[in-house]
Amino acid sequence: MFQIKTYIYVPCGPKQGTSEIPMDDIDALKRAGPDMSLEDLEGHIDLSYYGAPILDDRLGDWIHFTWQELVDAINSFAEKGCGCAGIWSSPVSICLKRTTPRFVLLKVNDEGWLLPKGELLATLIDGALQFYEGMFRAFRWNKKEYHDCLELKRRLIRKGHIRGD
Repeated sequence: MFQIKTYIYVPCGPKQGTSEIPMDDIDALKRAGPDMSLEDLEGHIDLSYYGAPILDDRLGDWIHFTWQELVDAINSFAEKGCGCAGIWSSPVSICLKRTTPRFVLLKVNDEGWLLPKGELLATLIDGALQFYEGMFRAFRWNKKEYHDCLELKRRLIRKGHIRGD
């Protein structure tokens, strides 16, 4: 079973560094909004499979860019059977490659996991939807990206990549 959650880094003060706010904590994001630069918003994605971490805070970066890249990689995977995402300030790549009709090889740099295709794609697209919905609800940003992700999810269902339940 997959778990995914996006965290936003929020400045706490000049000597305190930053804290993390989960993307689904809309009230906390709204309170922190005046202290954040939405153009340079940083954060990370936690993705785990049965508790084993795949993506975590070691890959923190400009979170808009990371999600945009992941959505593009999912779209490419749906069309071509493979797709890669980059991390803005790091040479890290996150790649998806179809191995069989039911499995995907997910590679993060040199580490790889053979994972169930439908469950992985559904988890990633739902994570993107949660991120973009949270951005819209908290800051009135990313409405178009949210609707684009919804359309991609519908296409993944139509093509049989994920289940529609």
